Amino acid sequence: MKLATRANGTPDGELMVVSADGRRWLPAGRRWPNLLTAIARWETAAADLQVLAARLAAGEGLPVDAAELRAPLPRTWQ
Repeated sequence: MKLATRANGTPDGELMVVSADGRRWLPAGRRWPNLLTAIARWETAAADLQVLAARLAAGEGLPVDAAELRAPLPRTWQ
């Protein structure tokens, strides 16, 4: 499972799950708005994000626009 952060106008960006080939993505959704939130509750988040990864493996997803990608943790505290 590949994860990335997309610019969305918020300080932490939007968490996205990316296909294995890096060409398609799906948003992690309201429950996991950014990577910090997902890391804080990883045991629960991992299962949800795996579902999205499976959908990507089945061919779903939006095309990745590299210009929208940001640092994975744009506002980390360490």
